[in-house]
Amino acid sequence: MEFKNFASSTKKVPFTSPYPPLVLSAKEKKQLRQLAKTLVEVNVDAYEQFLYENKGKLPESEWKFFRRDQQVETYLRRRDEYNLRGFGATKKFRRGSDTSSTASTSSARSEELSSLDVADIRSIGSRDGTIEDAVYGAMGPLRRRCPTKEPFTSLSIRWRVTENPPILRNILKSYDHIYLEATGFTHLSNGERVAFHLLHSVDFPSVTPPLPDYSRGQVAAIGFWRQTAPNVVEIHGRGVFALPFERARALFVPVVTTSMSKSVMHIFYAAHMKKLRWALTQRKTRDLARSQSSVDRVCSVCNKKRTIRQGDDCDLCGDLVCSVCRITHKVASVGLENKMHWTKAHVCPFCMTKVINLDTAAVVCAEIKAGWYDRFP
Repeated sequence: MEFKNFASSTKKVPFTSPYPPLVLSAKEKKQLRQLAKTLVEVNVDAYEQFLYENKGKLPESEWKFFRRDQQVETYLRRRDEYNLRGFGATKKFRRGSDTSSTASTSSARSEELSSLDVADIRSIGSRDGTIEDAVYGAMGPLRRRCPTKEPFTSLSIRWRVTENPPILRNILKSYDHIYLEATGFTHLSNGERVAFHLLHSVDFPSVTPPLPDYSRGQVAAIGFWRQTAPNVVEIHGRGVFALPFERARALFVPVVTTSMSKSVMHIFYAAHMKKLRWALTQRKTRDLARSQSSVDRVCSVCNKKRTIRQGDDCDLCGDLVCSVCRITHKVASVGLENKMHWTKAHVCPFCMTKVINLDTAAVVCAEIKAGWYDRFP
């Protein structure tokens, strides 16, 4: 825990990493792949215990209900029931040494997080969509192209900042994280295919030293998504978040719990926005014929002559759509200069439905061919 200098001004959280590009050796890449594989396997075991032994329920003796967001319920593990099995302790990569903690998820007692140091959170429920949508929404942009044989498989090292709650923001430093991120598919013991998204703190002390403006945080989270019906996905998310000190539980736990709950749901919305971004990109490559409704100045959805201004046409099909019927989204994209750009898009309900129902794998493969994604070589 580190206190801020009251004389320092509040800075905007940076979007780009302050560190130079991380150049990994073949050995380090292998260790990271193995670490991701092992962490997924450990959590698949816990997920199957939840599915089969506990019948899809969390025991009330171990878990306390915290909040509900639509179809997703979030629980906090009671502090006397912790068994993290190494999930949560930062994995260190010390260059120039033959020893590394990356090959095992069991940590030394000094590294393991105690029940007083962490919040162990589960979010369970369901959403409309597909498991491909879940992985697509979770995937982040990367710099180099990758093959399309496994378009949903990714592995990367990322840096990000998590701001403290507003009440503490001017007193305590916010936290930054160096973490391994992996997406893809795995199988349960019965052969069923499930999607996953893994985040886990890692440390390269010689390459990513702590920054003066932030405290280095620890995080471990994994989400599993299982297709239970043609358009229904079962959600199971787990997060282990380190807390700065015991008395901060009342302030930090609601923040990380809410973040966990919303993130496992919002990846489906993120997938829809990515599909919309791709559709808008493709729309720009062709000219659209004006429909009769555009000529007559009638809304193509409600067929009423409302006050229609310039620019009130659908950005995808070109038909006029009034302000009552149109759907407006802010679509994010990352430019070649690694900066975030926002575009406001107006679309009609018909086009938005088509966008949501686009084949996710086909969209990802098309983006990869266009150079939008990569994974470890």
